[in-house]
Amino acid sequence: MKKSTISFLVFGIIIAVSVTFVWQWWQQQQTALAIDIAVGNGRIEADQPDIIQPFTWLLPSRHYMEFSQAVVFRDAELDLVWPQLTIIIALGAAFFIAILAMFRRSLERMT
Repeated sequence: MKKSTISFLVFGIIIAVSVTFVWQWWQQQQTALAIDIAVGNGRIEADQPDIIQPFTWLLPSRHYMEFSQAVVFRDAELDLVWPQLTIIIALGAAFFIAILAMFRRSLERMT
């Protein structure tokens, strides 16, 4: 094979893989952006619409952001961030129990 043919094939494969990767990344970013806006990571809670505010308290990522910002920017210790950790653990346990119940129901339907 000629060098030009080999280089054409190699660059074609690289472009195809790159396009596939960028497309998958873009789809994930759209989901992440929607979640980020709903949680309000870049916004003050008071600026969120009144309809959304109560629901964002049910998202663990909101409490994780409060926890991580306190630790990173204010060098907070455990005695200051334990409420956020407790909420994160409680929400994680609640979601786990709910998903486990849904999983069991789906298994029961299969049998």
